[in-house]
Amino acid sequence: MKKYPALIIAIILLLGIILNSILNLPKNILIVILFLGIFLFFLKSKNLNYLGLALILTILSLFNYNNSLNKLNPELDGNHYIISGEIKSLKKDEDKTTLIITNVLLDSSLNTDDIIVYYDGKKNNLSVGDKIEFTNKLFVPIENFNPGEFNYYNYLISNNIFYYSYTNDLQVIGKSNNLLLTARGNFFTKINKVLSKLNPNSKDFLYSVITGNNFLPGEYTNLYKNLGIMHILSVSGLHIIILQSLLLFCLNFIIVNRNIKRILTLVIIFIYCLLIGFPMSSIRAFIFIFIDFLSSIYMKAKVQIKTISVSAILILLINPWSIFDLGFQFSFLSVLGIALIYPLLKNKNYANSSILNILYLTLAINILIIPLQIFYFRNFSMAFFLGNIIVIPLLTIIINISVIYMCLSLVPIVNTIFISIINLLYNIATYCIVGINNIFEKFNRGMYLNLYNIVIIYISILLILTISYNFYYFKRNSKKFFYIFIKLIPFHLIFLFFCTIYHSPIKFSMINIGQGDCFLLESKNYNILFDTGGSYFKGYNTSGERLINFLKYEKIKEIDAVFLSHFDEDHAGNIGILLDNFGNIPIFGRIGGADIIKEKYNIKNDFYFELKNDENIDLENLKIQVIGQNEKHNDENSKSVILKIKIYTNTILLTGDISKEVEENILYKNLKSDILKIPHHGSKTSSTIEFINSVDPKDALLSVGKNNIYNLPNDEVIKRYMENNINIKRTDKDGIVIIDFYKNNYNIYKYNEIIKYNILNSTNLIYTIYGLILIIILKNYYNRMEYGEL
Repeated sequence: MKKYPALIIAIILLLGIILNSILNLPKNILIVILFLGIFLFFLKSKNLNYLGLALILTILSLFNYNNSLNKLNPELDGNHYIISGEIKSLKKDEDKTTLIITNVLLDSSLNTDDIIVYYDGKKNNLSVGDKIEFTNKLFVPIENFNPGEFNYYNYLISNNIFYYSYTNDLQVIGKSNNLLLTARGNFFTKINKVLSKLNPNSKDFLYSVITGNNFLPGEYTNLYKNLGIMHILSVSGLHIIILQSLLLFCLNFIIVNRNIKRILTLVIIFIYCLLIGFPMSSIRAFIFIFIDFLSSIYMKAKVQIKTISVSAILILLINPWSIFDLGFQFSFLSVLGIALIYPLLKNKNYANSSILNILYLTLAINILIIPLQIFYFRNFSMAFFLGNIIVIPLLTIIINISVIYMCLSLVPIVNTIFISIINLLYNIATYCIVGINNIFEKFNRGMYLNLYNIVIIYISILLILTISYNFYYFKRNSKKFFYIFIKLIPFHLIFLFFCTIYHSPIKFSMINIGQGDCFLLESKNYNILFDTGGSYFKGYNTSGERLINFLKYEKIKEIDAVFLSHFDEDHAGNIGILLDNFGNIPIFGRIGGADIIKEKYNIKNDFYFELKNDENIDLENLKIQVIGQNEKHNDENSKSVILKIKIYTNTILLTGDISKEVEENILYKNLKSDILKIPHHGSKTSSTIEFINSVDPKDALLSVGKNNIYNLPNDEVIKRYMENNINIKRTDKDGIVIIDFYKNNYNIYKYNEIIKYNILNSTNLIYTIYGLILIIILKNYYNRMEYGEL
C-alpha cells in the first residue's frame, strides 16, 4: 500500500460507491464507518492511515451520492406545470432538440433542479442563455429498464439532471442575466459563426469537437462508432493536449518564463472547459495536466497510475454518480490501457510516433474498452485499428488547422486558404471512414456481453497483467510456483466442488416491455415466452428491439415455445420480430389463432398449437394448466387464455386481459396461486374482490408502461390489492422483475436489485472470487520471494 496509496484509496472509493448503490447503506452505518476511518487515520501505522483516509473520503463521497438522490421529488412526477428556465446547453438532432434547462421555476414559484427537455417544435433559433417557458408534464427518472439496456436514470443523475419533460411548443421570454450562461451563449454563437463558412459536414464535425456535443447526423455517428473513434467527438485528453500544445507554442513568442506560460495555459484551458460545461472527459484531462504542472514545479516524476488515481478520487468526491457516466468509464479505461498495457506491448527500438507503436497503443487502449463497448453498444468491428491509425491522425491534423483558422478567421486571404484545406482534408477523412466501414461491414456483427462476462473478462485481464509484469521472476522461480500450485490443490478441489453442486433455480422474468405483457421462463432445458409485448402505435415499436436485446443479453439462443394469451398488439405484436430472430417457434394459443396471426400479423407458422380448456402440459419440474378461454365473447381481451403455471411447489396465474365477467365465470375453478398476474394492466374492468380472494396470492405482477396514455393502473384497483396485503411488483416503477423458484420457495428481485441477484445466483461469482484469490496469492508469494522470505 505504501507504493501506490492513491490507487488503493481510489479502488476503495469505487467499491464503496458500488456497494452503496447495491445495498443502500443506512446513515448510521455510514457514520460508524466515518468514525472508524478517523480513528485509523490518527494511528501510527502508515498503511492504517491510508486506509482511514480512504474510508473518510468514501463516506464523504457517499453522503454526496445520497444527497443527489434526495433531490428527486416523486411528488412532482407526472404533474402538469408551467415550466420556465434558462437554456444551459442544447443539442440539435434531425428531428428534435435536446435542451438542458437551469434556474427552473414550476408555476412561477417552485424552484427545482436542472431538467432535460426534448423539444420537437419549429423554433430553430434557440441558443444558450435564452429564457424559455412551456406547459407540460414533468417526470422523475426511475430505474425501470432491463439488464444490459442504457440506464437513463444513472445518465441523468450523473449529469446533475433530476427531471425531464417533452414539448412541441415553447416561448422565448428573454435572456439570462447569468454571466456564465451569457458568456457560454456568446462563445457558441461565435464558434457557429466562424465555422459557418465551412461546408456542412466539416462544420458539424468541428462544432461537435469544440463544444463536446455530437452534432453529426445519425448515419455519420454510426460510422464513427463502428470504427471505435467516437472519442474524437468529445472533449477528451487528446483535445486538451492539442490545445495545450498550441497555446504553449503561441506563448513562446510572448513569454519566456516556463511556469508563467503553463499557468496561463491552465487558466485558458479552464475557461474553455467552463464555457463548454466541463464534460466528464474534460474534467479528467484538466486534472491530468494540472497534476503534471504541480509535478514539474516540485521536480517530482509524474507516475501515470498515481495521476489516474488522484483524478478518479477528485472526480468521485465532486460527483460520485460519475462512476455511472460512460465518459468517465471509457476515459479512465483508455488511460489505464496506456499506463498498464502499452509498456508491455511497445517496441522500444521504435519511437512512440512510429506506425508500429501507434498500432500497439491502439491495441492497449482497446483491450480495456472493447468489452465495455460491446456491453453498452452491442457491436464490435475489426475496423478499429485502421480507424485509430489512419482516421484519428487525419482528424487530429484537421483539428489543429481549425484552431489556427479560427484565430486567423478575420484575415481574408488566409481565411479562404484554410477553409479550402479543412474542407479537402475532411472530405478525405470522410472517404476513409466510409471506405473502411464498407471494407469491414460484412465482418461487423452484433455481440452481447452481460455482467457476468464483463466481470470474468476484466478479472482475466488483471490476472494476465499480474503474471506479465512478474513474468521473468515467475519464470526464474517456476519450480517454486509449481510447488505453490500443488499446495493449492485442495483450494482447486473446493472450487470445482462448488461449481458442480451449484444448481440454477428456474427463473421467471416479467420483462419491462413498456405498455404490454411479456414473461420469460428459463429452466435448465426450456426457454418459454408468455406473450411477446408490442405497440399499438405504428413506428413506435421499440419494445421489439428491447425484447430481442434482452434475450440476447441473457444468452438465449433458442426459444422452445411461445404462449399467447390473445392477439392484441401489446401482447402479441412482437411475434414477427421474434420469429425473424429465432426461426420457427412453436406457438400455443386459443382455437383459431393460426388464422388470426396470419391475417393480423402476416405470419404463416406451421407450428401453431391450439390450447384446450383444462389441458395440462407437463415439463420437467413445471406444469402448465389451461384454466380457461372463452370464444363466445366479442371482446378480444375477454378471449384471453388463462394459464396456471406450477413450478416445483409454487404457482403463477397468468390472466391476460380478462374482464370482470370472465373472472366471475371461472370462480368455481381452483384459482389459488402464490403469484397473480394482475389482469388487463390494472384496469378497473378487472380485479374484482371476489376474484382476488379466490386466487389469494402473496405477490402480484403488473406489467404497465410508465405514464401511459390509458392512465393505468387504476388507483382503486391498486388499493384493492394493497388492502389484501398483496405485494405488488410493477414494471413502470420496479423495472424488470425476476423470480427465482426453488423446490420449496421463491425469491423476487426488481431492477435495482439485479446486481444483488447476480451475486446470490451466479456461478460466475465463484469464478470471480476464485480468480481474485489466485491473483492475491500469486502477488503475495511474489512479494515474499522478492524480500527473501521464501
